[in-house]
Amino acid sequence: ADRIYGKSWDKAGRNRKLKRWKVKLKPEGLQVKLRLKVAGFLGQFRQEFLFGNDGRMTLVLRGRPWREMVRFGTRMALHSRYRKVSWFGLGPQECYVDRKAGAIVALHEADIDELSFEYLKPQESGNRTGVRRVLFSDGGTAFTFSASSGKTIDFSARFASREDIAMADHSHEIKRSEDIHVHIDGEQRGVGGSIPGVLNLMRKYKMKPFRRYSLEFSITRETPGATDR
Repeated sequence: ADRIYGKSWDKAGRNRKLKRWKVKLKPEGLQVKLRLKVAGFLGQFRQEFLFGNDGRMTLVLRGRPWREMVRFGTRMALHSRYRKVSWFGLGPQECYVDRKAGAIVALHEADIDELSFEYLKPQESGNRTGVRRVLFSDGGTAFTFSASSGKTIDFSARFASREDIAMADHSHEIKRSEDIHVHIDGEQRGVGGSIPGVLNLMRKYKMKPFRRYSLEFSITRETPGATDR
């Protein structure tokens, strides 16, 4: 994939530059708006946070790339105790935009270590697409990531960073992290591979340039079972 998409996308988020920011106190909470310069995107990249009075934090990302992308989203780390995962969306197996025919929409549950697949060559794995909500629990409290109304998200999570997975030649060489690395994406390109050993990614599953991409989801910390399904 690097031969096709290059490596600049991998550092785009870390090398972003803040151009301007605005803080506004609204009736529903504190809003923070950021305008960023991100490599590979036209104009300014928008990032917005709303810290709600009800304890809910909403994150919005918007950008228009000038080149083809691999994924559009964000990532974070959770404490290792939040390893019990349940999600409402496609599953139970891993699935992508071009690999989801066998998945069903339901409420699924799994341990973090059950989400990923150990391919012979360590690589991207464990994504679930078409997800409305995903919850990470320690059995007492939970962090819930919910897509905005009428939309879905992709998520993946494991005890290893994307960088450590890429550096390993074999699965037993992957450096296990103390924290859980969580990816929340608004969109990912397909994985391709209809022809063995060849990417062969169909055009309709590519993330085309000059489109406007967006991601909007909220995060809450709550007691399991308290959310509406």
